[in-house]
Amino acid sequence: METSDKDARDHFKLNPFGQNIQGIKKEFRIPRRDLIVTIEQILVDLVGKKGLNADQVVILSDGSHDSLKNKGGTLFFGQKIGSFLLADSRGDKKIYLDTIRRFKGLEAEVVITVYQKYVFKEVKSERLAYLASTRAKGGYFGIFVDS
Repeated sequence: METSDKDARDHFKLNPFGQNIQGIKKEFRIPRRDLIVTIEQILVDLVGKKGLNADQVVILSDGSHDSLKNKGGTLFFGQKIGSFLLADSRGDKKIYLDTIRRFKGLEAEVVITVYQKYVFKEVKSERLAYLASTRAKGGYFGIFVDS
């Protein structure tokens, strides 16, 4: 993930309360081996440099809730990514992790969505991508993982 400081300043304009990131939408296509590093870079940038709180950021997966609970996938509850803990609740230094379907109707300041089963031009995948991207009040990051 390459983002210049100027690019980041242009896209992330925070008010004094750390709310309302003005609409940013970034999408990445990466190999599976780069997933955790890419997520860590985004989290460090958002929570470390941009001043967001960890509880303002959500990571959504297109996988099943069982895989998040049972460590059956690349992302799971209790996993550490850098200094952040992926959890099924929000809190200090905790990043809320859930599936796209379970997060329906909810919102977060920034949504990072990991698509591991995405099939381009497939209606089901397109609907999930739309649902995930509309959960973000401000920033949206879509990460498409190549198998």
